[in-house]
Amino acid sequence: MQCEMPVHAQTDHWLDLGEVREVAEVNLDGKPLGTAWTYPFRVKVPAGLLRRGMHDLEVKVTNVWNNRLVGDKFLDASERITRTNMQHVHNKNTPLVPAGLLGPVTLGPPR
Repeated sequence: MQCEMPVHAQTDHWLDLGEVREVAEVNLDGKPLGTAWTYPFRVKVPAGLLRRGMHDLEVKVTNVWNNRLVGDKFLDASERITRTNMQHVHNKNTPLVPAGLLGPVTLGPPR
């Protein structure tokens, strides 16, 4: 997604991802900022990257195994991604676990 920085930052900032389920890998303008895997889900953004103008922010979130197994139940056996000996545990009606970037996402100076 694209985001706009209204001013040039003089100090490092934190990109706070809010709530993440389960792990998030963050890149800004193609530069890796790190992986957030526990609360608080945030990564440091060096001041040198925060210039005025548009930026490309990429957040890759890893889903949980439960959701992948349930999703595979909607596919033909030949199209499924997972291979497990626990196929009988999950079906199309198994509840999904909340997953993804749930936010809110904020950018702010160090506290």
